Amino acid sequence: MQPTVLFCEERNAVLKSFPGSVAYQIGETQFDDSAVGKVLKECAPLSGKNWLIFVERRDAGTLRYGVFRYLSMPTTPPFHDVLHLAANEVALAIRRTAPNVVEVKGSKGAHTNLIFSTARDDLGEDDSVPKFCQQCASGLEKNETTLEFQTYLGQLVQGCLTRSHGTMLACSDIADFANTPELKDRVLLDPALDFFSVYANYRRSNSAESLLDMQHLEELLLGLMNSDGIIVFDLQGKVIAYRAFFRPVEKGDVSGAAAVGGARRRAFEGIKMLVGKTLRAVLFRSQDGKILFKGGNA
Repeated sequence: MQPTVLFCEERNAVLKSFPGSVAYQIGETQFDDSAVGKVLKECAPLSGKNWLIFVERRDAGTLRYGVFRYLSMPTTPPFHDVLHLAANEVALAIRRTAPNVVEVKGSKGAHTNLIFSTARDDLGEDDSVPKFCQQCASGLEKNETTLEFQTYLGQLVQGCLTRSHGTMLACSDIADFANTPELKDRVLLDPALDFFSVYANYRRSNSAESLLDMQHLEELLLGLMNSDGIIVFDLQGKVIAYRAFFRPVEKGDVSGAAAVGGARRRAFEGIKMLVGKTLRAVLFRSQDGKILFKGGNA
């Protein structure tokens, strides 16, 4: 379970900034050392993609807690990214982004990561996912729909990364990918998962059927990210392969990669040498939340 928690002084004042919001109070407890465990035990099983947890701090040293949702569509940014809509209220969005990492965002823009590990490693740049998704849409005609799609794809990929146990993504032109001997060990998807076409159809028709098509592809992408190997996108918003494994053409050490990390990290150290040749970008996310990105300009 990876719930998002809204910690605030008055939930109604915060949620009035979010159209169609509905909240259900589950209970009330004293604000002491046992409060957090009690709230999570009772509310975390109820939370998910659409339901979030709220915790209200009351004047009498008590907490009110429960779950809430608000009107959201596939193109709606996640709650922790739009909390600033309630900038006049005291509010924090708290969520786990990795097994040992908790992210805290304030309604006025403050942001920090709490890393519960002896290895105080940098988690990577916040713009790595948008940069990667920009490459995945670079072959599309530039228009309003394409720009909206880049934002949607970035939110989708970020959400799947958070729910995965670590993965690696690559972006390549189809012809270049076919001529990459280091990635010959892969499973080609036939047909490719065409996220852009499904997204464009949803924006055009706004029908229940098009919404279901998007949701089904989103579920499948999460499954791919929980599989071993590398997921490969093309430049038109499609996933063309998964379970791709990096095999260096020449025997021996790969650019010093054997000196760092596990198998996935070593693969990243090798595959990033292909960026600018047959690959446009590579994104690595470790199980503990660390993100590494290599793109044409990075």
